Amino acid sequence: MEAIAQSLVQQIQKLEAKLMLFPQFFPKQIQLFNLRSTEYALTQPIFVLLEADQGQYVATFFDTGDFGVGETEQEAIDDLCSNIIAEYENLRAETAKLGPLPAQTWAFLSELIRKRGNHEKN
Repeated sequence: MEAIAQSLVQQIQKLEAKLMLFPQFFPKQIQLFNLRSTEYALTQPIFVLLEADQGQYVATFFDTGDFGVGETEQEAIDDLCSNIIAEYENLRAETAKLGPLPAQTWAFLSELIRKRGNHEKN
């Protein structure tokens, strides 16, 4: 009986050690106040969902469907910011050719993002 109890204690200790790798609960919602860019700025904070998935992290901005992945939370957030900027730049370059849904996304992003050193939004 004592051997079983000791085995259970060891198993619990191993599980506790594994849980320490994920000290925060996921998914979690965070706010971003910038896009990690010297060229672009947010006009207001955005809400992002951060999740742990099979040893990596995924950051998702549901308002546009953009997401980023990385081995750390910060890498996922940085990747997301890069993807948001890339979508902004692509839509901006094609503004005259956009269909209804991309035009709606562009209208949203053009209010949300501005070029630094430029008081106009786009």
